[in-house]
Amino acid sequence: MNIKKLRRTIGEFTVVPVASLSIRLLVRLQGISRIRRSSGDLFDALRDSAHKNYEERAKAKYDIHPTVYWGEDTLIYGDGEIKIGEHSYCGKGSFLLAHPKGTKLKIGKYCAISHNVNIRTEINKKEPHYKHDLASPPAGKDVTIGDYVWIGANVFIGGGIVVGDNSIIGANSVVTSDVPPNSIFAGVPAKQIGLKSDYERT
Repeated sequence: MNIKKLRRTIGEFTVVPVASLSIRLLVRLQGISRIRRSSGDLFDALRDSAHKNYEERAKAKYDIHPTVYWGEDTLIYGDGEIKIGEHSYCGKGSFLLAHPKGTKLKIGKYCAISHNVNIRTEINKKEPHYKHDLASPPAGKDVTIGDYVWIGANVFIGGGIVVGDNSIIGANSVVTSDVPPNSIFAGVPAKQIGLKSDYERT
Protein backbone atom coordinates (compact mmCIF):
# COMPACT_ATOMS: atom_id res chain seq x y z
CA MET A 1 0.00 0.00 0.00
CA ASN A 2 1.42 3.33 -1.01
CA ILE A 3 1.49 6.38 1.23
CA LYS A 4 -1.49 8.11 -0.39
CA LYS A 5 -3.74 5.04 0.03
CA LEU A 6 -2.58 4.65 3.63
CA ARG A 7 -3.37 8.26 4.43
CA ARG A 8 -6.82 7.98 2.84
CA THR A 9 -7.58 4.77 4.78
CA ILE A 10 -6.46 6.28 8.07
CA GLY A 11 -8.53 9.38 7.32
CA GLU A 12 -11.67 7.32 6.71
CA PHE A 13 -11.28 5.44 10.01
CA THR A 14 -10.56 8.72 11.81
CA VAL A 15 -13.39 10.82 10.38
CA VAL A 16 -16.19 8.32 11.08
CA PRO A 17 -15.63 8.02 14.88
CA VAL A 18 -15.00 11.75 15.27
CA ALA A 19 -18.18 12.64 13.35
CA SER A 20 -20.17 10.12 15.37
CA LEU A 21 -18.76 11.45 18.62
CA SER A 22 -19.53 15.04 17.59
CA ILE A 23 -23.14 14.17 16.77
CA ARG A 24 -23.62 12.36 20.09
CA LEU A 25 -22.06 15.27 21.97
CA LEU A 26 -24.28 17.79 20.17
CA VAL A 27 -27.42 15.79 21.00
CA ARG A 28 -26.36 15.54 24.64
CA LEU A 29 -25.68 19.29 24.86
CA GLN A 30 -29.06 20.08 23.32
CA GLY A 31 -30.68 17.82 25.93
CA ILE A 32 -28.82 19.58 28.73
CA SER A 33 -29.87 22.93 27.29
CA ARG A 34 -33.54 21.85 27.29
CA ILE A 35 -33.22 20.63 30.87
CA ARG A 36 -31.64 23.94 31.89
CA ARG A 37 -34.43 25.89 30.21
CA SER A 38 -37.06 23.73 31.90
CA SER A 39 -35.31 24.12 35.26
CA GLY A 40 -35.07 27.87 34.73
CA ASP A 41 -38.79 28.08 33.92
CA LEU A 42 -39.61 26.06 37.03
CA PHE A 43 -37.36 28.25 39.19
CA ASP A 44 -38.98 31.41 37.81
CA ALA A 45 -42.46 30.04 38.48
CA LEU A 46 -41.58 29.06 42.06
CA ARG A 47 -39.90 32.41 42.69
CA ASP A 48 -42.90 34.31 41.33
CA SER A 49 -45.28 32.24 43.45
CA ALA A 50 -43.18 32.79 46.59
CA HIS A 51 -43.08 36.54 45.92
CA LYS A 52 -46.87 36.77 45.50
CA ASN A 53 -47.34 34.73 48.66
CA TYR A 54 -45.04 37.07 50.58
CA GLU A 55 -46.90 40.13 49.26
CA GLU A 56 -50.20 38.70 50.48
CA ARG A 57 -48.81 37.97 53.95
CA ALA A 58 -47.22 41.43 54.26
CA LYS A 59 -50.43 43.18 53.19
CA ALA A 60 -52.39 41.11 55.70
CA LYS A 61 -50.00 42.02 58.52
CA TYR A 62 -49.46 45.74 57.79
CA ASP A 63 -51.58 48.65 56.57
CA ILE A 64 -50.53 48.43 52.92
CA HIS A 65 -52.91 49.62 50.22
CA PRO A 66 -53.96 46.91 47.71
CA THR A 67 -52.45 48.90 44.81
CA VAL A 68 -48.96 48.86 46.34
CA TYR A 69 -46.42 46.49 44.82
CA TRP A 70 -42.72 45.78 45.22
CA GLY A 71 -39.96 43.82 43.51
CA GLU A 72 -38.44 40.46 44.36
CA ASP A 73 -36.23 40.15 47.43
CA THR A 74 -37.67 43.28 49.04
CA LEU A 75 -38.46 42.72 52.71
CA ILE A 76 -41.16 44.57 54.64
CA TYR A 77 -40.86 43.50 58.24
CA GLY A 78 -40.57 44.35 61.94
CA ASP A 79 -42.79 44.40 65.00
CA GLY A 80 -43.65 48.08 64.60
CA GLU A 81 -46.36 49.60 62.39
CA ILE A 82 -45.99 50.01 58.63
CA LYS A 83 -48.37 51.97 56.42
CA ILE A 84 -47.95 52.44 52.65
CA GLY A 85 -50.36 54.57 50.61
CA GLU A 86 -52.03 53.88 47.31
CA HIS A 87 -50.10 53.37 44.08
CA SER A 88 -46.68 53.48 45.72
CA TYR A 89 -44.08 50.95 44.69
CA CYS A 90 -40.64 49.75 45.72
CA GLY A 91 -37.99 48.10 43.55
CA LYS A 92 -36.03 44.92 44.13
CA GLY A 93 -33.83 44.09 47.10
CA SER A 94 -35.02 46.84 49.44
CA PHE A 95 -35.58 46.74 53.20
CA LEU A 96 -38.47 48.50 54.95
CA LEU A 97 -38.14 47.91 58.69
CA ALA A 98 -40.32 49.10 61.59
CA HIS A 99 -38.48 48.12 64.78
CA PRO A 100 -38.73 48.09 67.75
CA LYS A 101 -42.37 47.65 68.66
CA GLY A 102 -44.17 50.99 68.95
CA THR A 103 -42.33 52.66 66.06
CA LYS A 104 -44.11 53.64 62.86
CA LEU A 105 -42.92 53.65 59.25
CA LYS A 106 -45.29 55.58 57.01
CA ILE A 107 -44.92 55.93 53.25
CA GLY A 108 -47.43 58.12 51.44
CA LYS A 109 -49.26 57.66 48.17
CA TYR A 110 -47.75 57.62 44.67
CA CYS A 111 -44.19 57.20 45.93
CA ALA A 112 -41.50 55.75 43.66
CA ILE A 113 -38.83 53.89 45.64
CA SER A 114 -36.02 52.32 43.64
CA HIS A 115 -33.90 49.18 44.18
CA ASN A 116 -31.74 48.43 47.23
CA VAL A 117 -33.27 51.17 49.36
CA ASN A 118 -33.01 50.80 53.13
CA ILE A 119 -35.63 52.60 55.26
CA ARG A 120 -35.64 51.72 58.96
CA THR A 121 -37.00 53.16 62.17
CA GLU A 122 -34.29 51.57 64.32
CA ILE A 123 -31.60 54.04 65.43
CA ASN A 124 -28.05 54.00 66.70
CA LYS A 125 -28.13 54.20 70.50
CA LYS A 126 -24.71 55.95 70.61
CA GLU A 127 -23.26 53.83 73.36
CA PRO A 128 -19.52 54.34 74.03
CA HIS A 129 -18.88 50.61 73.52
CA TYR A 130 -20.69 48.13 71.28
CA LYS A 131 -21.07 45.65 74.16
CA HIS A 132 -23.27 48.23 75.94
CA ASP A 133 -25.28 48.62 72.74
CA LEU A 134 -25.87 44.87 72.58
CA ALA A 135 -26.84 44.72 76.26
CA SER A 136 -29.44 47.51 76.04
CA PRO A 137 -32.94 47.25 74.48
CA PRO A 138 -33.38 48.38 70.85
CA ALA A 139 -34.31 52.00 70.18
CA GLY A 140 -36.18 53.56 67.31
CA LYS A 141 -37.92 56.66 65.99
CA ASP A 142 -40.76 57.02 63.51
CA VAL A 143 -40.02 57.56 59.82
CA THR A 144 -42.44 59.44 57.58
CA ILE A 145 -42.19 59.58 53.80
CA GLY A 146 -44.69 62.01 52.27
CA ASP A 147 -46.75 61.73 49.10
CA TYR A 148 -45.29 61.79 45.58
CA VAL A 149 -41.73 61.19 46.80
CA TRP A 150 -39.07 59.79 44.46
CA ILE A 151 -36.22 57.87 46.14
CA GLY A 152 -33.26 56.73 44.03
CA ALA A 153 -31.38 53.43 44.25
CA ASN A 154 -29.18 52.49 47.23
CA VAL A 155 -30.55 55.21 49.53
CA PHE A 156 -30.43 54.84 53.32
CA ILE A 157 -33.03 56.58 55.52
CA GLY A 158 -32.72 56.06 59.28
CA GLY A 159 -35.02 56.51 62.24
CA GLY A 160 -36.51 59.91 63.04
CA ILE A 161 -36.46 61.24 59.46
CA VAL A 162 -39.35 63.06 57.78
CA VAL A 163 -39.28 63.34 53.98
CA GLY A 164 -41.70 65.99 52.74
CA ASP A 165 -44.18 65.70 49.91
CA ASN A 166 -43.06 65.90 46.28
CA SER A 167 -39.35 65.63 47.07
CA ILE A 168 -36.50 63.73 45.43
CA ILE A 169 -33.62 61.87 47.06
CA GLY A 170 -30.77 61.09 44.70
CA ALA A 171 -29.24 57.64 44.33
CA ASN A 172 -26.63 56.43 46.85
CA SER A 173 -27.62 59.06 49.43
CA VAL A 174 -27.57 58.70 53.22
CA VAL A 175 -30.36 60.82 54.69
CA THR A 176 -29.51 62.04 58.19
CA SER A 177 -31.83 65.06 58.44
CA ASP A 178 -35.39 65.98 57.48
CA VAL A 179 -36.13 66.69 53.82
CA PRO A 180 -38.44 69.68 53.26
CA PRO A 181 -41.31 69.36 50.77
CA ASN A 182 -40.55 70.04 47.09
CA SER A 183 -36.80 69.75 47.62
CA ILE A 184 -34.01 67.72 46.01
CA PHE A 185 -31.47 66.05 48.30
CA ALA A 186 -28.38 64.02 47.44
CA GLY A 187 -25.03 62.96 48.87
CA VAL A 188 -23.46 61.42 51.96
CA PRO A 189 -24.77 62.87 54.16
CA ALA A 190 -27.60 64.08 51.94
CA LYS A 191 -27.81 67.85 51.44
CA GLN A 192 -30.24 70.02 49.55
CA ILE A 193 -29.02 70.54 45.99
CA GLY A 194 -32.14 72.11 44.49
CA LEU A 195 -35.88 72.66 44.55
CA LYS A 196 -38.60 71.13 42.43
CA SER A 197 -39.77 74.67 41.70
CA ASP A 198 -36.48 75.20 39.82
CA TYR A 199 -37.68 72.84 37.12
CA GLU A 200 -38.84 74.60 34.00
CA ARG A 201 -41.94 73.16 32.42
CA THR A 202 -41.54 72.70 28.68
